[in-house]
Amino acid sequence: MQYTIVKYDMELWFDKNKTAEVIRVVDCDLAISTNIMIDGKVYHVCAKYPQNNLIGVREIQLQSTPEEIEYEEHLICPYCGGKDIDAWESSQDSDTINCGKCGSEIEYSREVEITYSTKPIKRNKPIKL
Repeated sequence: MQYTIVKYDMELWFDKNKTAEVIRVVDCDLAISTNIMIDGKVYHVCAKYPQNNLIGVREIQLQSTPEEIEYEEHLICPYCGGKDIDAWESSQDSDTINCGKCGSEIEYSREVEITYSTKPIKRNKPIKL
């Protein structure tokens, strides 16, 4: 069976008249989260449209020699630079996960800092004896 690799577009799910930007036709199925190289460019499989055998991909840039990233506001993948702005929802303060943008395995640790602010409302007056 042939599959058509196309530039990912969410509208393909909802608009049957939407035409996809074709990248290549292949004779194999590709799993979501697979990285593929076509004509020197790296693509990440992020969606499949089974009704018409389309495979949606996004072009990504992967670092060949990634470095640790420390003390950032969001979880950032050292391989592709993808930011996970919802990482705070994770129940673990440290774990090994797969990047949602490129599928690479990364380890993270989270440091939580709690601060408080106060404002005066009513002072408790001392009783004069």
